[in-house]
Amino acid sequence: MAARGAGPGGDPGPHARGVRVRSRGARWRVGPRCVGRAGRLGAAGFCAIAVSFGPARAGYGLFLPQFRDEFGLSIQLSGLVASGLQAGYLVSLVAVGLLVARVGARAPILLGMLAAALGMGIVAGAPGTAWLAAGVVVAGTSAGWSWAPYNDAVGDEVPRPLQGRVLSVISTGTTFGVLILGVTAFVVGASWRTAWLAFAVTALVAGP
Repeated sequence: MAARGAGPGGDPGPHARGVRVRSRGARWRVGPRCVGRAGRLGAAGFCAIAVSFGPARAGYGLFLPQFRDEFGLSIQLSGLVASGLQAGYLVSLVAVGLLVARVGARAPILLGMLAAALGMGIVAGAPGTAWLAAGVVVAGTSAGWSWAPYNDAVGDEVPRPLQGRVLSVISTGTTFGVLILGVTAFVVGASWRTAWLAFAVTALVAGP
């Protein structure tokens, strides 16, 4: 006798496999395995978005007083670096759609975390303005590489009843990342290089 939820020929049906199901007049049912996978994806996305939209993208602005003291940045040059940061973000945001279509969501997310780690590492050791600008631009691309692929990953891997919750958790990473960044910028003062090195290490840990 086939087990409850088994399909034709004894193949485990959707209820037995614990995947999303909807029959007439019934609610979606989600197995514990799906919930666990959704939780892991949400946690990973939260960390990645906290890093990419926190220190990697917003760090330049909040640490600008330290950068101006260290490198003697003029207002014009400060604005030029900020423009480069936004341009890098825009380029990655446009390119990520093509990349996801070819290789899936994981590779762009990994690329985003590597860009964040590399860029913030360059900033931490920057000997001059050119290196600072390069690091800021590279780090800023991470936000573009990371956000859209997580949307796709949630749509592909998370049951529909849980998708809204998981996306909410992931997007909350932005607020958390900026909060930690702001506190760090206020506390560290002249020790900003140590903070940016710590940000770079965090980006490596936050990778998928």
